[in-house]
Order: sequence, then structure tokens, then C-alpha cells
Amino acid sequence: MVCPNCGLNIADDNKFCPQCGTPLYRTFDSYNADKVNMFFMSHNDKLPESQITLIKEKLMYLDEKKWNTAYSVQYKDPIVALLLSFFLGEFGIDRFYIGQTGLGVVKLLTCGGFGIWAIIDLFLIMEATRVENANKLLNAIA
Repeated sequence: MVCPNCGLNIADDNKFCPQCGTPLYRTFDSYNADKVNMFFMSHNDKLPESQITLIKEKLMYLDEKKWNTAYSVQYKDPIVALLLSFFLGEFGIDRFYIGQTGLGVVKLLTCGGFGIWAIIDLFLIMEATRVENANKLLNAIA
């Protein structure tokens, strides 16, 4: 951080310039950048890599009320979805878990697409879970 009065380079955690005593305030962008980094430290594995940049841009300019909403979204765990797909995929439980009720019903009625869909979902369900989590987040902060 640079002192706006004397131009001295100062550590970010200082509240006053050590040279001239000017009070220092963090900018809105640096404050939100820290919040975005903290958010991704705890939720990175639950969001798709293809949408990380978009989500970061949206989070960078959120107000405080929207931050509470972003943290209150219930994210589904892709590993749990994979385990459900492996053990109960023929019954569509994995699709019910991630919130895709229509696909879950179809998968249940067709016994996992006659077994073929259940096998394919073993490879696709983790990314589908991440995409559903990203959609929930983007809808919540919109």
C-alpha cells in the first residue's frame, strides 16, 4: 500500500503512515479480494474450474448482504455425489442429491437408463454437481 500523502510504501496491515502519520484505509477492491480468496479457499473443490473466473468477477463487487447469501448457499459435495452414483446410481439417487429431480425420476423409472446411464454418470456426476453448485451461487447473488 502507498501512503496517499507522502507516497511511502507501507505494509498492508498498518493503520497509519509511519513517516507522516496519515490514517490509511484499505480500498474496497483489496477488501473484497481478500474475501473472494477466503471464499475460494473453502469452496474451490465444489465449483467448476470453467466458471471460476466468472464467479470471481461476480464476487468481487458484492455488497455485505450478498456475501452472507453466498456463504449461506448449501453446496453439495461432489465426492458424496460420486459415492451415491456408484452405490445407488441405478435408482437416480445421485441426481436427486444434486437437485436434478426430473433427471432423478427418469433415471429411477428406467433403472439407470437400463444400466448405461448409471455407468456414464460415474464419470459425469462430479462435474454436474459442481455446475449445479455454481448455478445456485450465481442465482443467489444475482
